[in-house]
Amino acid sequence: MEEYPVSQPDNSSTVVIPAVHLLPAELLSQVFEELLDQRDSFEYQLGPCFTPLVLSQLWRRIHVSGNVYGRPLRTLGGFSNLMESFMARASGHTIQLSFELFSKLPMDSKEYTDSWRFYMARSQSLMFEDAADLLQLFFHSPFQQPLLEDLSIWCSGDEFTDILPCIIAPSLHHLVVSSFPRPNGNNQSLILSVLSLLEISGCRLEVLDLECIDIIRDGDELYQLLKAVPSLVSLTLRGAYNVPPTAIGHLLWPLVHREDQSSQYLVPLLRRLSLSLELVVADDHMDRDVTNILHLRQSSEFSMASLEWAVITVDEWDEREWQWEVRPGTEGIIKTGQALASDSFTP
Repeated sequence: MEEYPVSQPDNSSTVVIPAVHLLPAELLSQVFEELLDQRDSFEYQLGPCFTPLVLSQLWRRIHVSGNVYGRPLRTLGGFSNLMESFMARASGHTIQLSFELFSKLPMDSKEYTDSWRFYMARSQSLMFEDAADLLQLFFHSPFQQPLLEDLSIWCSGDEFTDILPCIIAPSLHHLVVSSFPRPNGNNQSLILSVLSLLEISGCRLEVLDLECIDIIRDGDELYQLLKAVPSLVSLTLRGAYNVPPTAIGHLLWPLVHREDQSSQYLVPLLRRLSLSLELVVADDHMDRDVTNILHLRQSSEFSMASLEWAVITVDEWDEREWQWEVRPGTEGIIKTGQALASDSFTP
């Protein structure tokens, strides 16, 4: 098979890449590169710690039964070889990368960080799951991501406080961050970290999905978030409270807030809303407050779009649960739970 040299970013050397990597995009309907470790030993090196997915945007996403090309990568010599193999297939196109870390990084990982950051700048989509060490390596300083549109991060600690402010992604449209550190009474604010990302990136988010302990500290925090993302179309917030707030109405008022001399809500394009708040203390005005908020957002009087779908769930210390729903094609607000005024409310 004929071979071609491919230049590398960190030095002037070339690496020989088999011609199979240069096949036309039309011949590759869907390509999955999975790094599989078949050894019995648990002494992982950096390469076998990951399950990366690299999918070129020009490779056709056609699901053909029995005709999906795949090749287990079991013989890669190291971290740089892993990247070379993936990027050779991606050619000059934007890519999607997914990382799942199963063990700690080896001591020599830092020497490869610059190479990975160089290639990641071409990424359109990035996903990190349980990869705190990796995130800290990649985002230890401000990192330009000019093509990044979709970012998903799942972590078990509060690493987001250092990571999100270092991401500069002006094209970002879809952001998912899920973090559930152990409640200790001093958990960091996820919303404030997201605000730092928005401030430095100047991006126009359309979809925002956040999950964290004490997800909404107070109404002012939610107000700052909504004011920073007027382009938002879909908002999902999930969280359990370490210290329960006094009233849900004090948390959600920014959803129907209008600035002085303004005739629109803070997020006038909002069509989808999902809120799940656990360990919240219910009060006598909860049903009225939530119902009014949903009713106002269903109306397009003060927004460019009306709320098409919404679910608000409140769980009081695993003892009682209430839910309010807005569904397409269904009039009014569907209610379930104890002590609600009625099963359905139609204004």
